[in-house]
Amino acid sequence: MNIRAAFFRLISLLQPTEAEKESQQRHVTVIRNRLRVEYKLTNLFVVGSASRGTYIRNASDVDIFAVISRQDARWGDRYVSSETVLDNVRSTLSFRFQRTDISRDGQAVFVPFGDCRIDVV
Repeated sequence: MNIRAAFFRLISLLQPTEAEKESQQRHVTVIRNRLRVEYKLTNLFVVGSASRGTYIRNASDVDIFAVISRQDARWGDRYVSSETVLDNVRSTLSFRFQRTDISRDGQAVFVPFGDCRIDVV
């Protein structure tokens, strides 16, 4: 096998298949729909490697950025912390995906699926 053929073989092993891309999109859609139930979702878009076409199969995650209304970040007459907002998003998604171990760190909520992981920011 020459270098050119080996390079194209490597690329085919790294890139997600069309079926994987479709599955990722379905997961994003389900997350979007669930967030719309609880929040006034003003926008939700894919960012990072999945949006740039540099996603690596079995290594990358799908990053989505959810924009909620300012009112959804309030409790009474005060704004809640970003940690509280992420905790609420985690709870909302945990309600939808009850058999999935959804977690979070300081910046994102992690939703692991069998075929990919989605990070919600």
